[in-house]
Order: sequence, then structure tokens, then C-alpha cells
Amino acid sequence: MKYKKCVKCGLNYVLGEGDVCDLCRAEEKNNKKDRRVLCPFCCENLMDEDDIMCKSCEKKNLMLENSD
Repeated sequence: MKYKKCVKCGLNYVLGEGDVCDLCRAEEKNNKKDRRVLCPFCCENLMDEDDIMCKSCEKKNLMLENSD
């Protein structure tokens, strides 16, 4: 098996069939977890970046819709 440079950082070496070193792989995994943003409605809770509002605001919104 040959060593080759990591395609992402170009600093570390990867053994075998992988293209990304362990450090870059761990960083990618961390970045996926940290993709949370502040809710634009309450400005208090975190939500996933692809959501419209946080879970708390969703519950409040559902209660308001059901009361009408």
C-alpha cells in the first residue's frame, strides 16, 4: 500500500484507498453537526439551518392555528 497526500489539506498522508486524512474527516464530521442557526422568530433557540423555525416556535404556531 502506498501513502498519498490528503486531497483536502495537502499536509497529512493517507494510507491506501482513502482520499482524506483522519483530521480532515473529523473536521468535516464536526462541521456537519455545527450547522445550527438562531431562530429568526424568537432569537433564543437554535435550529437546523434548513428549518424555518425552532421546535418551540413550531409548537406555539400550531397551538395558535388550532385555537382559531
